[in-house]
Amino acid sequence: MSMRRKNYVLVALAIAALALFPQVVTNPYYIHLAETILIYAILLFGLDIVVGYTGQVSLGHAGLFGIGSYTAGILFFKFGMPFYLAVPGAIAVAALFGAVLALPALRVTGPYLAMVTLAFGTIIQILINEMTFLTEGPLGIKVPKPIFFGHKLGEVEYFYVVALLMVAALIVVHRIVKSHLGRAFEALRDSPVACDCMGVSVYRYKVYAFVISAALAGLAGSLYTYSEEYISPNTYNFELTILFLLAVIMGGRKTRSGGLVGALIVVMLPSLLSDIELFRQIASIAATIAVATAAWSLFKKEKTAREIAVPVAATVGMAVFSYYLENITDWRLTIFGFMTLFVVYYLQDGIVGYLRGIVERFRPKAIRHHEVYLDHGDDRHIWAAPDHAVSGSGHLLEARKVLMQFGGLKALNELDLNVVKGSIHGLIGPNGSGKSTMMNVLTGIYQPTAGQVEFNGAVISGNTPSAIALAGVARTFQNVQLFGEMTAIENVLVGLHHTFKSHIVDVMLQSGRYSAEERDARVRAASLLDFVGLNALHNEEARNLPYGKQRLLEIARALALNPSLILLDEPAAGLTAPDIKELIGIIQKIRDHGITVILIEHHMDVVMGISDTVTVLDFGQKIAEGKPAAVQADPKVMMKPSPPALERRTQMLKIHNLQAGYGKVEVLHGISLEVPKSKVVTLIGSNGAGKTTTMRAISGMIAPTGGEIRLGGQAITGLPAHRIARAGMAHSPEGRRVFATLSVTDNLLLGAYPRLTFSRPKGDIQADLERVFELFPRLKERREQLAGTLSGGEQQMLAMGRALMLNPDVLLLDEPSMGLAPLLVEEVFRTIARLKSAGITMLLVEQFAAAALKVADYGYVLENGRIAVHGDAAQLKKDPAVQAAYLGQAH
Repeated sequence: MSMRRKNYVLVALAIAALALFPQVVTNPYYIHLAETILIYAILLFGLDIVVGYTGQVSLGHAGLFGIGSYTAGILFFKFGMPFYLAVPGAIAVAALFGAVLALPALRVTGPYLAMVTLAFGTIIQILINEMTFLTEGPLGIKVPKPIFFGHKLGEVEYFYVVALLMVAALIVVHRIVKSHLGRAFEALRDSPVACDCMGVSVYRYKVYAFVISAALAGLAGSLYTYSEEYISPNTYNFELTILFLLAVIMGGRKTRSGGLVGALIVVMLPSLLSDIELFRQIASIAATIAVATAAWSLFKKEKTAREIAVPVAATVGMAVFSYYLENITDWRLTIFGFMTLFVVYYLQDGIVGYLRGIVERFRPKAIRHHEVYLDHGDDRHIWAAPDHAVSGSGHLLEARKVLMQFGGLKALNELDLNVVKGSIHGLIGPNGSGKSTMMNVLTGIYQPTAGQVEFNGAVISGNTPSAIALAGVARTFQNVQLFGEMTAIENVLVGLHHTFKSHIVDVMLQSGRYSAEERDARVRAASLLDFVGLNALHNEEARNLPYGKQRLLEIARALALNPSLILLDEPAAGLTAPDIKELIGIIQKIRDHGITVILIEHHMDVVMGISDTVTVLDFGQKIAEGKPAAVQADPKVMMKPSPPALERRTQMLKIHNLQAGYGKVEVLHGISLEVPKSKVVTLIGSNGAGKTTTMRAISGMIAPTGGEIRLGGQAITGLPAHRIARAGMAHSPEGRRVFATLSVTDNLLLGAYPRLTFSRPKGDIQADLERVFELFPRLKERREQLAGTLSGGEQQMLAMGRALMLNPDVLLLDEPSMGLAPLLVEEVFRTIARLKSAGITMLLVEQFAAAALKVADYGYVLENGRIAVHGDAAQLKKDPAVQAAYLGQAH
């Protein structure tokens, strides 16, 4: 039986169970409880759109629920409107208030949004209580069950009305979140900047999410009014809004079943906790399950004793404690809070996510987190007719006297840039020269302080990023900005969002127009993935792809916009020599199709080999421009000499049979390597081979599933990352990971944090700080600047300097040259050589295999999570197979 058919069978069984419930359980009290669960589930479906999909924390949904309740009550009580008019009225009024609630969400996020929405809910409760002329204030409003054709519905009959509307709401929400609208909501959560640059307006879709969510809250509130037959202001209080939010988290975000489970918990748990005997039984069962699960995890070596100690002790302790209680009433809220905290902390995917994990252990194919796209691409669907005709000839883009100032720093200083239509225009320069700032100005992320940008005959400076994207300007990012929890093909489908003309009614009804647009978009998305060589990874989550593949996915997503101009920001970063050769072919095909390309890249052979024109920037100003050969010969394109290195005595690192991965995907299949004292060992291999996973397992960022790691003879396997750092292991990670809101100096001092507070030798921290500044003079120039405003290359230097501030025994360097200009790459490797001569032990992962093998003493080649070959670095460099695979040459 196919997965789709199984789902239909399960849905049919669930609906049958819902229909039979009042016939099997005849007690009116339990029917009313079930009715309340269904009503709360409707609200939670909508709240999950805001919390689970768009990533906004709303504490105002109790207020929206109250608005729906009181709108229905007032329409009946004051105006005598029947059920079939009062309910749509409640939905409309709540949706209107949802749009109002969305306004602060456009300006604030995180805890600030939570506080604003909480204030909204409080204000609504106060207004309901004080507007006695409309709401009857504390007296409340009485509303009888609905009357249809002169017949007043009984409890069972109204249960079926609620059940029918709950199923309808579930279907509507499911269709929305699985459509282009749902993909837009998910993209908002993962990367609002990338979302805007895909033509999906953050402003608009945040409002959509709140309006849809509020409409469902209004529906739930109106049904609640008729269910209770009496409403009063104290119902819609702070406790209720907290319960709603916790229900989404506990049930499991991004699932409709999670909403039902969450509603069940909110309604039933307080009642269950009122009976001491029942609580003892529940606590005993929970403790038994916890012990059995822990024992199984230890037997299968999926968890360590340390990881299971706290949850097992907590559940067993709760069971024992329950038998010492004589009256649970006084402890009910405390126990409820404890259980909630436990679920949130240990079941981060909620109860539904936990249950999915259990099923997946035994039947991996039975669980599907994402819809599987089976459409296959072809060459005909890679390209589409331009959405906007390119007018005239000559320059497609002209930037005139662009000034971009951050405080006293001029990142761009009256820069002119003219890009010829149909050309590849290279943009190069040292780190911090303003290249990525120029990209951000051209795509509307930054509004220039002065000057203007004209594209295709129209001024675009001052427009929003989404408007510029829809006008025909697409881009990739220096720091990859993919939608991590979405699959590769879903990422590309976000780029194709502009091709959908269907509105929300089409989505809810699954109209022919929407179905045709979705089908066409899937075929084109598959074609674009084939074009960049990702045809085998359609349904893989973007965050699980190797770094180089993520770069290619960004290009496919940008091409989905059907642009006239595409801006590629360091697309070759993280790619091996064969991958770079493939990338060059992709860029040339893009240009051959008539798309103009602006290319920022530190691989000079790439820029000089394919660019028609090259512009060189330095400190925000143009210092050279022309044909590649002329630019290469320009004497102004130079770099500074390298500074002295640090000195440090070190130990050694041993790894034996290391196994590690992500979830059920094993990446490392038992690798062993040694890093001798005062030596440099390099780990090379293709993208996806497991190099970064190795570094993360060593430093404790992920827990190994097998094997042993020893630092200076001390076992560190499975220790948390902070304890490994205290033991003397410093990690300069791939992707920089600097603290964006702290200054350069504060970032570096945080690297020395274990020396200040723990058992690491303290030493002269200030002297080490000055030595790092000697190593990286650019950091000294920017010592008080926020790390988030540094260029990509400067952030790379900062990450490396921060690791050195630990005064480590072993230094892990993961792609230290990524994002650096070629001459600066040379400087980095000269620095590594001097660190080596000073006696620092290093494990180096590097995309420039030739440079890594040149500076290293010993090398390991990793293929598909296994060591394929290892030996003296000089010998590996001469190996023809290694040369062909990783050095881009063969002798």
